[in-house]
Amino acid sequence: MNRQPRTLSGLLSDRTALRARFELVRLQTQTQTQTQTRDTFTVVRSSPRLTETGRFLVDMRGDTIAEWTDDENVHDAVAALATEAAVAHRLRWRLRHLRRCRCGCGPPPPT
Repeated sequence: MNRQPRTLSGLLSDRTALRARFELVRLQTQTQTQTQTRDTFTVVRSSPRLTETGRFLVDMRGDTIAEWTDDENVHDAVAALATEAAVAHRLRWRLRHLRRCRCGCGPPPPT
């Protein structure tokens, strides 16, 4: 028989902490994804290369993206971490593509 070295209250405390960590990561990931999607939408929407049909499609998706705002009450600390992660991701992407541009492998990335 497998014996659990922790007390019942210790085991419950561990499970509660694990659940809280899971919820934090889930909210941070969801918020980061939404932040990145809104950022991408803004860049695409402002492109002068969009056709009338393209602008219509982007605007339709924009309505969906707008519904995400305040879907859940996200703690300020979680929102800040998600924003920081999204900004860092975009910076890494831009630097990687600027390096490709310098070596003549393609055009510069959008700003």
